[in-house]
Amino acid sequence: MSSSEGVVKTKKLKRGRPKKKASEKSNPTDYNREYYAEHRDKLSEKRKEKYASDPQHREKIKESSRDWYDENKPESVGPRRGRGFNRPRVLNVDGEQLLCHCAGEVARRIGIGVQTLSDWERDGIVPPATARDDLKRRWYSEDYIEFLTMCVETIRPECSRLSVFKDKVWREWEWRQRSN
Repeated sequence: MSSSEGVVKTKKLKRGRPKKKASEKSNPTDYNREYYAEHRDKLSEKRKEKYASDPQHREKIKESSRDWYDENKPESVGPRRGRGFNRPRVLNVDGEQLLCHCAGEVARRIGIGVQTLSDWERDGIVPPATARDDLKRRWYSEDYIEFLTMCVETIRPECSRLSVFKDKVWREWEWRQRSN
């Protein structure tokens, strides 16, 4: 047997230098990335604790978040509205200035859900909203809210079916329109 027959040749593996960890001085970006990856949970916990316990820090974070949003908001989003976005407003309806309320306020006042109100309008059970703004939001006048309140409190309890409720609501609506 020759010496070359029984020997299995193996390829030599290339071994480069072992990858060094980035040092703070040599490459701070990589060092920070590695440090954060290793300590992510601990750092996150500390941030949450500080946010929960320090009101000044919390306000600073919120302000920073608002500023970032104002700088990076999509084109389709209008100016920042904050509180008061759905406050009552005076709208011009058929040449008449009317104080109108948003769908959420109407639903709250008459004791139904916003989705229920929307479904009733879509299905023709109640008349459409008094007005819609440029964003297609529904706005309701005080008279309309009074009408819906009356319908929900007096007509709805005596109707076992939605179709009967719809007929009575529309009869009442037409009668009110004629008398005004």
